[in-house]
Formats: sequence, C-alpha cells, structure tokens
Amino acid sequence: MKSSTLHIAIFSAVIMLSVSSCSMNNAKDQEKVENKIDLEANSKLFLLSKGLTTDTLEREFLNLLEKEPQLNSVAVIVNASSTIQKKYKKTEKVKIQFTKMGFDSTKIELFDLMKTSHRELSRFDIIYILGGNPFLLLNEVNKSGAHKTLESLMFKDKILMGYSAGSLLLGPNLSLMNHVDSLLGFNEINLKELSCIGLYDFYIFPHYTEFTSQVPELAAKIENFESLSDKPLHRLNDNQGIIIQNGNMEIIGN
Repeated sequence: MKSSTLHIAIFSAVIMLSVSSCSMNNAKDQEKVENKIDLEANSKLFLLSKGLTTDTLEREFLNLLEKEPQLNSVAVIVNASSTIQKKYKKTEKVKIQFTKMGFDSTKIELFDLMKTSHRELSRFDIIYILGGNPFLLLNEVNKSGAHKTLESLMFKDKILMGYSAGSLLLGPNLSLMNHVDSLLGFNEINLKELSCIGLYDFYIFPHYTEFTSQVPELAAKIENFESLSDKPLHRLNDNQGIIIQNGNMEIIGN
C-alpha cells in the first residue's frame, strides 16, 4: 500500500514537471516568434544597380539611417573584385561619396571576407557589398563561410546594401546571370552552386539599359528566362534601386 502511494506520488511529480517544462518551452517559442517579428520590422535592404548615382538615391539612403551619418560605421565588402588594386580603388570611391553625405571616413573600412572573419561584420551599422563579378563574389562568400552571417545581419537592425553583383548576392540565386552568361562571360570559374543569401525572393538584372544596348541579344535572353521562372524579375537601370523595408518593396528612380 505504501509502495503504491509512493508510485502515485512520483508519477504525479513527473506529470507536474512535464507540464511546467511544456509551459516554459511554449513561452520560449512565443518569445522567439515575437523577437523575430520585431527584428523583421527593423530589416532594411537597399539594392542598387550601379550605386548611389543620383541625388534621389542618396536621399533615400539617408532616410534609412537611424542616427546621424557621422555616427555610422560602414563595412565595404570588396570580394566581387579580382585584384587588390580594384578593391582599394572602389573603397576609396565609396569613402569620397559617403564623406560628402556627412559620414566619417575613418569609420568606413574595406572588408575582404577572405582576410577578415565574417563575424567582424556584426560591429558595423551598414554592410555595403560592392559590384564586380557575381560568381567570384558568391564563391568567396561560400569559401569564407559568411553566408549565414550575412543572412542574420538583416535581422540585427543593420542596413544591408549592394550594387550590381552585391545586390545579386542578397537575392535567391545566380540562375538568371548563369542563363545569360554565354553572352556576358562572367562565370569564368564555372561555379555550379548558385544559391545566394536569399533575403529577397525575386530576380533583378542590374545595368539593364546599359548592357542591352551593348549586347542586342541580351534582352531576348532575359525575357526567355523570365517566361520560364516562377519568380518576378525586375530590370534596373543605373539610376535605379530597390528598397525593402518592413516587408514592403519600392523601386526608386526611373
């Protein structure tokens, strides 16, 4: 009899602990969902074709800032460029442009993912991924292990922006660019794994007017890809950009 009573007491205690544990887990799950919603509300992407090439694009960029320009730190990711000379030259151009907008040039740093740990990106307010060769850029992102870090930064009150190859990296994949590569010849390394960061779910083609005016067959090739794709495709000229904020998308410029 005493043994039965003891067993019942132990069984009851186990049930109480299980209920308590489930309640705690449910509370944690709810907290995760709420945190994710809060973080998504702070996410900001600026996808550019050639950069901040117009006063309108500059103004829209400044409107994204939460604090005065000079208080922001900027990581300039240069891995779409193949030589150190190009990396430094492009970074200097960014410094000059951003300084004119009120940024502190000492807080704008060249960031090479093959030389500096991608974990260091979390200390910057703005991550600016420059253009160049999109296949080279994706390959070095994958080699460096920066994929997950770049994905997570969107939900940490950062501004992620890029132009050309940098904008493509933040999207779903390089399938569009691979489809037209017979005309453009960027995939010299014959990259097969084309999945990108996936922070937006549509395709963009930067420099559209500029490229199609030089390569007449390109427009039809892009149209062919679009007809086969299950995702929208946006053609961007060099004075255009796309802002994604709070789940809303807006095309800037004409």
